[in-house]
Amino acid sequence: MIRKRDLELLYEIGFLRNIDRTWKHFTGIKMANLSEHTLRVVWIAMIIAKYEGVADVDKIIKMAMVHDLPESRTGDAHYVA
Repeated sequence: MIRKRDLELLYEIGFLRNIDRTWKHFTGIKMANLSEHTLRVVWIAMIIAKYEGVADVDKIIKMAMVHDLPESRTGDAHYVA
């Protein structure tokens, strides 16, 4: 049976698609949303881990996946903020 906290986490993860990256505020160009950014970070982290000979790639993937998760509540803060 799925737990309430798991559903809450899935909701937060899903909400990342609604948050624009801060570059849009400065350039006016529609850039990747936070969900797209996170996916790209995961792939970059996996490639770097491969070349660095990291044994625990699963840990690297998990760290990359959660690195921007708090921004589902705070938004993508930029240097002016």
